[in-house]
Amino acid sequence: MNLSVQRRAEITLRSLSSSERKKVNTSLNKLSLLAEAKLLPAEGLCKLKSLNLYSYPTGLKRRLRIILSKNDSGWVVEEIMDHDKYNRLRLEARP
Repeated sequence: MNLSVQRRAEITLRSLSSSERKKVNTSLNKLSLLAEAKLLPAEGLCKLKSLNLYSYPTGLKRRLRIILSKNDSGWVVEEIMDHDKYNRLRLEARP
């Protein structure tokens, strides 16, 4: 199982500050290792309203979220978004 990154997520990653980029890359490396070990979904991974989307926080302050989907070949990083946009879109599934 692998972890691939969509182009829009790569573009967002390049536009981040160096400290934010470092936090996201650290989280992506962790997710990649977990995907290779087939340990996803991991702690901190949150199921979204969509049937196929998950959210993973980056860093201690959790200002950025990595949005992932799962398909037959593995996990895909769909988007990287800030916490404000994430909250406005109300993506999390409510109990």
